[in-house]
Amino acid sequence: QAWGDIYFDYAGLTTSVTNYQRDLDLSTAISSVSFTHNGTDYTREFFVSHDDNVLVARLEADGTAKLNLDVRFPSKQSGTTLVEGNDTLVLCGQVSDNQLKYASYLTVVPEGGSVTGSGSVLTVSGADAITVYVSAATDYKNTFWNEDGTDDYYYRTGETDAELAARVIADVDAAVENGYEAVK
Repeated sequence: QAWGDIYFDYAGLTTSVTNYQRDLDLSTAISSVSFTHNGTDYTREFFVSHDDNVLVARLEADGTAKLNLDVRFPSKQSGTTLVEGNDTLVLCGQVSDNQLKYASYLTVVPEGGSVTGSGSVLTVSGADAITVYVSAATDYKNTFWNEDGTDDYYYRTGETDAELAARVIADVDAAVENGYEAVK
């Protein structure tokens, strides 16, 4: 089942861009997009770090314009996205048909400019670049045997909502602390 979508809604960008290019480098597993708008070169880079348990998006603007955009992370389930602090979107909940718990955190780290949050949206203003770190987990336990020797087979970790969220937060916080180049 789909978790949610991440949207980067650029302010002031129209469809009249030039030098548009998409790329997937199979040797590094990095997907990228680049284009030019009114003399500013924009790049986006996406990858997943298995070691750090995060998805990473890097957006840059090179030219006279800066990054001015909204970041949204709406749920495909019944969850509600909320801003935590000024730089993080939180999407937690339970799947309606089997009550599987899920937790995800998305944190935006700007270079130059600022990030503010309101409701379910983070707004980036005047940044040269941003790095977005996302981690997500469920309370599903992929076990094919019963670890306690009883006849009951468990497919849940038994984590509380707070414990599940803490596990995800720890991954995002560690990736932010390590920084983009180290995670890459």
